[in-house]
Amino acid sequence: MRERINKNVIGMWSALKGLMVLVVILTHSIAEGATLCAYGDVYPIPFRVLTKGRGIVLFTFFMINGYLMRPEKSKGEIKRHYFNYLKIYFFTLLTMAVACIIHNLFIGEKWNVQVWQLLIGGLFGATNKTYLSGYKIPFPSALWFFVVLMNASLLLDLIGKLDSRKVQKAIIYGIPFLFFLWYFFSGHLGKNVFVNIPFYPVQTSIAIVLLYVGYEMKKSNILFVKINWYWKAGIALLALFTYLFGQLDSLNNEYRLGILECIGGICGSFVFIYIYLQLVNPEWKLIEWLMWIGRRSLWIIPVHCVEEALFRWDECSQFMRLGIYGSTSLIFFIRLFFIIVVCCLMEMLQKKIKKKKFNKYAKM
Repeated sequence: MRERINKNVIGMWSALKGLMVLVVILTHSIAEGATLCAYGDVYPIPFRVLTKGRGIVLFTFFMINGYLMRPEKSKGEIKRHYFNYLKIYFFTLLTMAVACIIHNLFIGEKWNVQVWQLLIGGLFGATNKTYLSGYKIPFPSALWFFVVLMNASLLLDLIGKLDSRKVQKAIIYGIPFLFFLWYFFSGHLGKNVFVNIPFYPVQTSIAIVLLYVGYEMKKSNILFVKINWYWKAGIALLALFTYLFGQLDSLNNEYRLGILECIGGICGSFVFIYIYLQLVNPEWKLIEWLMWIGRRSLWIIPVHCVEEALFRWDECSQFMRLGIYGSTSLIFFIRLFFIIVVCCLMEMLQKKIKKKKFNKYAKM
């Protein structure tokens, strides 16, 4: 017996990705508004509720990407797919460096302040706590997520080439399990660990699990079949427990509850997806706008990084008089406007290049 549900209609998954992108940008804006207004880490309750759930949103984003994955790619397709990611990554790094130079010249600083550190950090795949010869190398902001998604997608594609399903699952679940095992017995629960290893191997191993869970969700069709109420209750309770008592800080590998927190995060993602599918009507006008954002999520992440290099929101002292709610809202809407305009320009440029190539081949 199947439940009545708004399912698998065109764009529903893109709309969900768009919603999650907006949540991430908003939580970044909250952090900058709080810094600007000297709130530190103690946010007002509505902002605390939202930022606390950011870990589940990131888990969901990975799972949805896994859900939308196309298996059985050829080696050539895998190679092209990865090189496309790399091109976006290095182009973003260079654009961020240019944005940083523009910012420095605008405020009267030397042109190369933080520029070389940013480029070296990107080339080394540095993390927030990476040092080279005693100098801290800052990693380019939200680009860590792009790196983890890029590496996890490639590795999952390669693991999928193995003949044995048992070996595939042993690798996918085994590597993060070993990390959590060490995490538990070393007494590091709730602390930053392995955050200074280049290119985020631990975060990548957990992202592989999330992509795979998303892929299995699609294969089993679990979202669109009737589930017993006690399973729903158990999943919801574990998700709530993780939200209240865990940390789910994917960037810094902070998991206060160990492997239980990772499982709870997956349950939270399942609850989030299930509620979304039950409540959201695909005919809402808002859905079209969210679909537009979701389909460009791999553009928006790099553009968001460039925007952070160009505008230093925590230096905008004029916003302080608006208070934390006013300054956060203003930062969010300005940066969203900037991101949308840049994405539109990129799309126009892409169409122009394609048209030029088409005309060239047509003449030939």
